[in-house]
Amino acid sequence: MPTVARAALGATMVREQKREHSQHGGMKVVRLYADALGESRFETTTMPMSLKEFAPPATPLWVSDPQPAQNYVVLEISAKWGGAVPHPSPARMMAFCLSGCARVTASSGESQTFVAGDCLLHDDTSGKGHITEVISDVPARWVFIRLPN
Repeated sequence: MPTVARAALGATMVREQKREHSQHGGMKVVRLYADALGESRFETTTMPMSLKEFAPPATPLWVSDPQPAQNYVVLEISAKWGGAVPHPSPARMMAFCLSGCARVTASSGESQTFVAGDCLLHDDTSGKGHITEVISDVPARWVFIRLPN
C-alpha cells in the first residue's frame, strides 16, 4: 500500500477511535477470556468513568475507579512478527496499545485488531489460548499491567 494511502487509512482509524474512546462515562475494553470448554473468546465491556477532581486545582476529569495492579512492563513486538503457537496469557493483564497494529486471534477463531489507544484485558490464563501477530510495518508497543488473580 502506498505511503499516502496508508497515512489516510491511519488517520481514518484514529478519527474513528477518538470517537469511540471519547464517550463520556466509560472506556471500551475488549476482554479475552477462556470459556468453560477452554476456548479463548472475546467480549466487549465498558470500564465506567465519572467526572471527578483528579488533580486539583485542574478542572475535573473523566476518571475510572482505582483498580489494583501489581507491576507493569513495556513490550515491543517487531514489525511483521507473528506468533505461530497458540498460548494462554501468562497472567491476568490489562494491555494498552501505544503504537503499531496487532491482530489477536482467539482459539475460537475470532480475531480483533488493536491500534494505539486500544485496551485489551487478558483473562485467558488457561485453556487453548490465542495467537498474536503484528500486522503493521512498524513495531507494536504495548504497556502490560499485571493484575491480581
